[in-house]
Amino acid sequence: MQKKKNKSLKDVGNEWDLISKERQNAIEQGLDISLLSVTAPWILKHIDKEQPKTVLDVGCGTGYLTSLISQKTNICYGIDISKRSIDIAKSKYGNKNTHFFLSSIKDFHSDLLFDCCVSNMVFMSDPEIEQSLKNIYANLKNDGLLYIMITHPFFWPTRPRQRHPEGARRRPRRHHDHRHRLHRIHAHLRPAGRAGARDLPRRFCKG
Repeated sequence: MQKKKNKSLKDVGNEWDLISKERQNAIEQGLDISLLSVTAPWILKHIDKEQPKTVLDVGCGTGYLTSLISQKTNICYGIDISKRSIDIAKSKYGNKNTHFFLSSIKDFHSDLLFDCCVSNMVFMSDPEIEQSLKNIYANLKNDGLLYIMITHPFFWPTRPRQRHPEGARRRPRRHHDHRHRLHRIHAHLRPAGRAGARDLPRRFCKG
């Protein structure tokens, strides 16, 4: 079976462009249960606790979560690779302390250093995760915080079942770009002194 080609960052951005209006409609109609009832409340709870003055929301989509965070901070930036999503975010949520930019995570640069960075359901599909994490820390203050929300790896894409040459079934294997993703996140967080590898799963899964 031919190996499936990994998606590029441009491919990911184009896919979100196609569904950006549908995505925003789902949020406004209260249909995105994961965002509205799980991830956004968890992130906002910790924003309330830590009280950062400047926040960077990477992979902000159409800006709903960014707008909620901005109500609790002095300045909030949202970045995304989907132009249509950023256009929606600017038209609906842009104001004097909430700013949106069309940019990948690895290419974003600001003269402002941030107290906190939020990444909500982004790193499962980021093909440039190492560069993205390095640039996040370049934009954080020395004591800055990073909140990452991801789905459990059980729900990440898997390869279709393949036949062993003798006819026995092999267990499905993860796509190459997802297979070591948690370990890659661990490896980049640990040198920065943010968290040990054993600590991260608890931080990801519990509030």
